[in-house]
Amino acid sequence: GGKLQVPVLALYSKSDGIVGVGIARCQADPRYVNNVAVMASHVGFVVNPLVFATIANALVEASKTVGFSVPLVVRLEGTEVEEGKKILASSGTSIIAADGLTDAAEKIVAAVKA
Repeated sequence: GGKLQVPVLALYSKSDGIVGVGIARCQADPRYVNNVAVMASHVGFVVNPLVFATIANALVEASKTVGFSVPLVVRLEGTEVEEGKKILASSGTSIIAADGLTDAAEKIVAAVKA
């Protein structure tokens, strides 16, 4: 394949006993890659508000610097997603937040038809 030339966010944990740091970190072109360490175990990512805020901020940054030529619907799932959803909602970008897969599917169909 070709070289990766899109923004990449790779979250990893130095304390995770399941996925090693070397595997979780992206080794692609550093101009496009943002490797971010978070304090959570592999299974703890879905209950860590910092993880959702990090993902949301990375999507907003990519939208503002690179832009998206197609609608982007984001489904954040976990017990602490509210901070991430707030970041997306207040970002001033065209990113659409969804609650669950059905909502995401409905929103992407509506966005494409618009």
